[in-house]
Amino acid sequence: MAPTGYRPMSRRFSVGIFLLCTLLAFFFLGSSSFAVYNELDFYSRCLKTEGVVRLKEITEDTVTVYVQFIDEKTGKQIMGSYGHQSYPGISRYKIGDKVEILYDPHNPTRSEILIDGANFFEANKLMLGTFFVTGALCTFIALMIARSKFTVFTHMSVCER
Repeated sequence: MAPTGYRPMSRRFSVGIFLLCTLLAFFFLGSSSFAVYNELDFYSRCLKTEGVVRLKEITEDTVTVYVQFIDEKTGKQIMGSYGHQSYPGISRYKIGDKVEILYDPHNPTRSEILIDGANFFEANKLMLGTFFVTGALCTFIALMIARSKFTVFTHMSVCER
């Protein structure tokens, strides 16, 4: 006999929670996996060069640094912009400072600045890890809900169904 005031979770509510957790798991695991895949693909073909800070924009909540570098494959000059949300520590650079740049020789506009030898991927490991762990947690919750519902239905007698 269930304690007084106890109301079991309704089937519709638990199915809704299961679906929500499953969708969240797909979103978080999918987006973190996609980001890691794109970064590893970029690093597998990128070239390293040196650039010079040509412009620095400071607004109320953003610092953007514009770096000019030369595409070693074509000899063309490329201007890349890097904001402080993606690159912690970017605000310390001054106009004329030399910085290391990683860029894709097939698409030189896709580039990343190295800050203290750390690239975007290394600087944002915590964010990517958080997305992965959140996705794994949502998967675990969805599996536990599915398991509990399956267990309840297999232990019910024919009359209770």
